[in-house]
Amino acid sequence: MVAKKKISVLTTSKIAKSNTHPALYPAIISMLFFVATLIGIIKHECWRDELQAWLLAINSNNIPDLLKNATYEGHPILWHSMLWIIAKFSHQLLAMQLLHILIATSTVFLINRYAPFKLYQKIIISFGYFFFYEYAILSRSYALGVFLVIVFCVIYKNNSKRLLFAGVILALLANTSIYGLGISIALAIFILTEQLLTINNKQFNKSIIPSFLIAASIAAIGMILAYWQIKPEPDINLPLSFPNGFELNRFLTISADIITSYFPIPKMHLYEWWNTKALWNEPYPSDPNLPFLAMASFLLVSIFSMQLLRKPAALVLYLLGTASAFLILYLTFIFHFQRFAGHLFIVLFASQWLFDKAQALSTKLALIDKTSFATKIASAIFIIIIFTQLISGLFAWNADRTQTFSNLERAGEYIAKNYKNEKMIFGSIDYTVSPLSLFINRPVYCPERKDSVTYMIWDKKKKWEFTLQECLADAIYQTNELGSILMVLSYPLSESNTGKPFTSGNLTLGIRMVLIKQFDHRVICKDEKYYFYHLQKELQ
Repeated sequence: MVAKKKISVLTTSKIAKSNTHPALYPAIISMLFFVATLIGIIKHECWRDELQAWLLAINSNNIPDLLKNATYEGHPILWHSMLWIIAKFSHQLLAMQLLHILIATSTVFLINRYAPFKLYQKIIISFGYFFFYEYAILSRSYALGVFLVIVFCVIYKNNSKRLLFAGVILALLANTSIYGLGISIALAIFILTEQLLTINNKQFNKSIIPSFLIAASIAAIGMILAYWQIKPEPDINLPLSFPNGFELNRFLTISADIITSYFPIPKMHLYEWWNTKALWNEPYPSDPNLPFLAMASFLLVSIFSMQLLRKPAALVLYLLGTASAFLILYLTFIFHFQRFAGHLFIVLFASQWLFDKAQALSTKLALIDKTSFATKIASAIFIIIIFTQLISGLFAWNADRTQTFSNLERAGEYIAKNYKNEKMIFGSIDYTVSPLSLFINRPVYCPERKDSVTYMIWDKKKKWEFTLQECLADAIYQTNELGSILMVLSYPLSESNTGKPFTSGNLTLGIRMVLIKQFDHRVICKDEKYYFYHLQKELQ
């Protein structure tokens, strides 16, 4: 009987004789990637979430202070701690962006040097949407988590030294984000499954038990620390939307996120294309196509599961990692943006990589004999996925390069140049105007919390149900107290009688308000537009 040829995920044993390529090719690809992302960050205007982490770092005196300031962030502070270190040397925003693309470039180098795929596939993956744009140009903690997932894929091996290293990586990964925590748990169970398989295959080496226990302890400590930082404070006030039992609309919407994370195609005809999805428009039931997309998502999961069946640990990683990201998206719901849903693709990618390293079952099951066809289908689908992501990645990079992402920096520089000595910078909506403090080097007074802030604080002091009348009443009070203020709004004011845009006039008896500047041209991040009104108390 002729032995069947072993088929890997994206390569065959005939084509992929080695898990590595000569270091020259990865170095060249990584250099091209670095240059392209450097051009990208130079042209990219950071938006509020990028600035929030940087503001927390530069406004913290030490790590305990940073931990306190980040209490309401919903993120562990590993990324913030790295920013805190570089902020000791420079407060230039470019320092954060350079650190970020160095992390992204390191990820790409490791993929091209060690991933068990064909060279052209690794190049395509490197310039796909998530690796080239979402987790490269936009400076967030998620790129650090992706890097650590890739490091785990590179270093994993079932021996004492590698297990200890893996434990450290899992502890760090858990402290990048809540999604990193979920993936780290899935990877830990991947290791445990591998150990159980060695027992089943009669290959278990008792000498690795101490290393395994130490690695497990390190990983567990890291996960506990991450949970301690992530768990909601009693007075947290993030715009979360927790479910009330099982909600079909949530389930179908997040299910559709699986296929849109594999095929992250934005609505390229829109200027505000970021976080849009060409495959669907609104959460169910507004979009009747979502049930069909949900079914397509579960069909894809089933195909990849069948393909991974021969390597149980890789299958466990894929299913648990997907389930963890799905659960987080389901529980928060409002936050089903691509930067979050992208972790579903990262789990798929890691499971494909580790499939090459994982142990096969020694026993032959009838079902496994039928996975050859599923493997071929999965390989074809994966190729389509990475080509689709390449198109989306190149589009996103070029669109960000040629269009304005946010007006924050321009608005901040305008205040710094023209109103540096104004008695008060008064701003609303708080989460869109608070990052202006980075450019003016002073706090912004936010009427939603009746306090001045240098970064957004998501506690109960922040008021969500806040009317324009309340905002203007506070502005009038502050003007009466101080004589004049600069009011920055992320929405325009209209005349109450005509509905026309307000330009100048008396806000109330004795207080004149004038529209002096507006940054309202189209931006990719559509809600970061700014309108400047100067309020002056008239002499009686």
